[in-house]
Amino acid sequence: MKEQRKDIFVNKNLTLEQLQRQFKVCFPYLSIEFYKNGIEYSNSQRLLTLEKISTSKEMTSFVIIGQMTVDEVEAIFENNMGIKIGIFRKLGTSSVETSYTSKWTLERQNKIGSEEYFEHE
Repeated sequence: MKEQRKDIFVNKNLTLEQLQRQFKVCFPYLSIEFYKNGIEYSNSQRLLTLEKISTSKEMTSFVIIGQMTVDEVEAIFENNMGIKIGIFRKLGTSSVETSYTSKWTLERQNKIGSEEYFEHE
């Protein structure tokens, strides 16, 4: 049975929390975080919309698909929304930044995360 493709439609009206939930549904072993001046937005700020945290006057909606690499997702957020993000992969009960594997697709990152998660249980 072929796995159903899951797409995430990103627009300026999504809250950080909504986008993180959608990302977690599509990629359960990955997480996405948002940054301003190198500082991660806190849990109390999760109800802010992408529009509120954007540094761009013109925001362009886009779609995240599993075949995109981490580099591509980070670039599209920066270019289309003026937002810095980081993508993390589960490693046991912790999370690791994907900067060394940023050329891997989200699907591959998620698959590796699931394998590492079950190895550490």
